[in-house]
Amino acid sequence: MPSRDRSAPIVTRPIQQAVLFADVSGSTRLYERLGDRLALALIERCVDVMQQATRRYQGSVVKTIGDEVMAVFADAVVACRAAAEMHIMMLSYQGREYRVDDDHPTLSLGRDVRADIALQDKLASRNHCRIEKTRDKFTFFDFSSNGSYVRIGEGEELLVRRESIALRDSGAICFGRPVDEEPAAAVRFEVVVKG
Repeated sequence: MPSRDRSAPIVTRPIQQAVLFADVSGSTRLYERLGDRLALALIERCVDVMQQATRRYQGSVVKTIGDEVMAVFADAVVACRAAAEMHIMMLSYQGREYRVDDDHPTLSLGRDVRADIALQDKLASRNHCRIEKTRDKFTFFDFSSNGSYVRIGEGEELLVRRESIALRDSGAICFGRPVDEEPAAAVRFEVVVKG
């Protein structure tokens, strides 16, 4: 085997990549608060969202462990964009604001952990309802046993049970009881018209 001249420089091309580590913040509290089954289902959905954002920005998932994702990207800018999307999607998923738009034309609500919004309400059905965008209209569909109370603007509440109603302006939806009976359990909505 020929020996290499140690005085000759080794020429290599630098590889530029960015490594991203992402995890579900507060997952321990989720397990404590929701129990193993429900917390695991929610965390799996979050990890799936992180993997989708990685692929959307042409990254590669190196590995997942529990509530963590390790991914590589071509450069730091793309990795930051993916991280920002993961964060926005997580906030939308876990928290306080959900969107129904051209990119996400349906939103399901129910006690089932597979619903887009998993309701912690004993009067809600597993597959309680869905909000759907078709063209420029938003429609609320109820599939529940107890029905839903829908208030549009300051108008009167309508009991919607196994039927649909068009949503407009802003208002509130409550599951199996009037909004005024338990305002904290209501989902608030606002239809924003882009102009």
